Amino acid sequence: VDTLAPNVSILSPVSLTTNYSTSVLINASVNDTVGPLRNVSFRWRNSTAPGDDTTGGNVSNWLPMTLNTGTNAQFNTVGYWTGTLDISALLDGNFSIEINATDSAGRQNATTNVTNVLFDSSRPTNITVIAPAANSFNNANFTVNVNATEKISGLLNVSFRLENGTMNFSWVEATTSILTLGTQRVYNVSRFNTTSWDNVNLNASNGNFSIRFNITDTAGNQNTSITVNFTIDTVFPQASFVFPANNRNQST
Repeated sequence: VDTLAPNVSILSPVSLTTNYSTSVLINASVNDTVGPLRNVSFRWRNSTAPGDDTTGGNVSNWLPMTLNTGTNAQFNTVGYWTGTLDISALLDGNFSIEINATDSAGRQNATTNVTNVLFDSSRPTNITVIAPAANSFNNANFTVNVNATEKISGLLNVSFRLENGTMNFSWVEATTSILTLGTQRVYNVSRFNTTSWDNVNLNASNGNFSIRFNITDTAGNQNTSITVNFTIDTVFPQASFVFPANNRNQST
């Protein structure tokens, strides 16, 4: 006689601790005094993303899980079940994962879930370069800063790299937030001067340069497409008199 439904606990994902960009490993511990288990499956639920479940709502169909370790025996079933969710086709946002475990007597446990699992497969795009100004001319040291926003998973790293068409210099990480505007943060690095970059001699200190930004969120999505072009010019203009000649008397 089997009057008890399987006992289920979700090991991963964990609520609000990890952000995912491509796939999610679902791992659950399922125990039952009388087995074997007929089915262990999972599904996702979201408040806005359309699902494919025939009952409607923002929920997916049940997706199969497989026994990874343990036994699916007739008595004292103990095992760890896993499944992989491909999130590349899903909208970014906040999801919950539900587990359904059914034993051979038809007893079902579909009440176990984990909430606040963040899916983020999009690279940061809300980026504004504050300094240097595009196509500007600079004759002295200056600060580089950028305004970057990531609303889903949050920003992990903001870095800068100098380029001059023939060489890409090392990345310099912006570790200081000098200003916070709501969910936006302005990052800066006060290490740019007109003769060296990250302790590397620029050799030709005058000419056309660009700075490339690397914006990475906590899900691992990177945006390295943002650049700003500028010119370094530390040489004074040279001038010489053509007329009148030096020490010449001029009457008219």
